[in-house]
Amino acid sequence: MPHQASIKGIVTDSNGQPLSEVIVMVTDGPYEFPDIASVSNEKGEFYLSNIYVPGRYRIQFRSADSSIDRSVQISSENEVLNIVLN
Repeated sequence: MPHQASIKGIVTDSNGQPLSEVIVMVTDGPYEFPDIASVSNEKGEFYLSNIYVPGRYRIQFRSADSSIDRSVQISSENEVLNIVLN
């Protein structure tokens, strides 16, 4: 049964270095949701709240250099999303 949760993720570059100030936005998902967005901190961590799990979501990652959309399956609130931006 789907339930609301907060999800943690980490954004890194292709060398494994954390990326800060990356805007993370949910753009599509299986359930209705309010605007959900976050900005990664100096450790590359971001948190998305009010996400219904489980579910597949389209998430946009926007930095000063690029913008990437990813389709992500979120299975549980204990899952950590590891995102590598090239």
